[in-house]
Amino acid sequence: MKRLRWWLETTETRVPLHGGSVLVGRSPDCDVVLTNEAVSRHHALFRVVEDGVEVIPMGRQGVGVNGASRDEPCTLGEGDVVELAEHRFTLRSEALADEEPSLLWFVERTAGVLMRVGAAVLSVGGGPEDDLVVEGWPPRGMALHPVGAGLVLEALVPGISVGRPLDVGDLTPLRSGDRVTLHGASLRVVALPADPSKPTGVPTLEEPASGVALTILPRGGQLVVTTGARGRSVWLAERRCELVALLMQPPAPLRVGEMIPDATVAERLWPGADSGRTEINTLVCRVRKDLERVGVDGVTLIERRGGALRLNLAPGASVTVTKH
Repeated sequence: MKRLRWWLETTETRVPLHGGSVLVGRSPDCDVVLTNEAVSRHHALFRVVEDGVEVIPMGRQGVGVNGASRDEPCTLGEGDVVELAEHRFTLRSEALADEEPSLLWFVERTAGVLMRVGAAVLSVGGGPEDDLVVEGWPPRGMALHPVGAGLVLEALVPGISVGRPLDVGDLTPLRSGDRVTLHGASLRVVALPADPSKPTGVPTLEEPASGVALTILPRGGQLVVTTGARGRSVWLAERRCELVALLMQPPAPLRVGEMIPDATVAERLWPGADSGRTEINTLVCRVRKDLERVGVDGVTLIERRGGALRLNLAPGASVTVTKH
C-alpha cells in the first residue's frame, strides 16, 4: 500500500499530521487552538488510520463533514471538508516516495555468509518453520524485530546470551558485531550501510527522556516525549496507550521507572484473559515502532528485561497523565 502524507488545509495555512494525530479546540493544550467561543475546549481529534484520516468529535456541538452533522467518529478521504464552528478544514494528501533504508541488518551463521533481516520479524531456531535454522537450537529460539534503523532481539527460550544471559521474554537492542549464543552454537549480527559509498553509523541509543506527558482521549491518547529541549508527539491507539499509561502510573508500591512484572501488566491490560509474555512483547514492539516513526528512541524509553518492563527516564523527569 502506498504511503501517504496527510494534512489539513485552510485558506491560509496547512496543518500536517506528522505525529499521527492533531487535537483541535479552544484549550491551550490543543495542537491547533481556535479562539471562537462556539468551539469546545477539545472539539475534534484527527488521527491517521490505515485507510485515511479519522475525525473523532469531542465537543458538544459535533463536527460537520461535507455539509452533514456528525457526532460519531468517521473516516475521511482526500478532499473531504470538515467544519468546526465557522472554521473549515480540507483534508489533503500526497504520495510519499518509498524509503530506502540507510542501514541493512544481516545474520552471519557461517563466516562470510550473510542472511538479510528484512522488514518482517525473523524467527531463528532449530525448527522446520523457522526462517533461519540453527542446528542444535530449539524451535523458535529467538525472534529478531526490526525497529526503526535498529534491531531488537526477543529471547523465546532460556539460555540465550548476548554478552550476558537473557531471561525468556527479554527484548534487547543489538549492535553490529554482537554474537548471540545458545546451547554452544552462535551467530553474529552485522549492520552494513545500504550505500557503501555513504557509510552510515549504527544508531546510538538516545539519552533518557526528561519528560513524558500523556493525554488520554477517546480511542487512544497523545504522548509527548521531551529529550533535552526537543519535544516529539505521537498518537497511540487504545491498548498501546493503556500500556504507556500503566508505565507512567504503575500500581503501588511501584514507582515510575521501576520494573513492572509481566503478571501485573497482563492483569491490568487483559484482565481475566490468558495473556502473557508474547502479547506483552508484541505490544512493546508496536509502541516502540510508533515512537521510532516520530524520531523517539523507543528501545531506550521502554526497557524490557527479566520478565518485566519500565519507563527509562532521566533523574527528575516530569511525568504527567491527563484524561479528557
